[in-house]
Order: sequence, then structure tokens, then C-alpha cells
Amino acid sequence: MGANGNELPTTGSGTPPTAGRGTGLADAKATITWNAAGPGTYRIVHRGEAKALNGTITPFTGTSRTFTVTQ
Repeated sequence: MGANGNELPTTGSGTPPTAGRGTGLADAKATITWNAAGPGTYRIVHRGEAKALNGTITPFTGTSRTFTVTQ
């Protein structure tokens, strides 16, 4: 969420979030890096697509708990 309690957009509210991924056969790891615009309550929403071994692609969403940035 942005400092006003809304979901942080991909642009604005500081620098846009970026994700770097290390992948394995059955899992993936995302590291989200972003500079907050300032103190406030935030959460991270990551949207992506998973590809099954049979080639089926399924969209997914992962959402963090809210957290507070104080400085």
C-alpha cells in the first residue's frame, strides 16, 4: 500500500518496484527492490504467470502483509 493506505502502483510513490528471479524446476524466488517515497504503510503485490510442466500457463498473485516504513 502507498503511504495513504492504497496499493502501491508500479510507477510513482518512489522508484518503481523491480523483481529479480532465480528459478528452479518446481519453484521460483522473487526479490523485490524499491525505494519508498517516504514514511507510511505499504504492502507488496506481485503478479506473474506460472508455467506447468505440460506447458499450461496460469496467472498468480502474491501479496505481502502490510508493513510500516518509518524513515
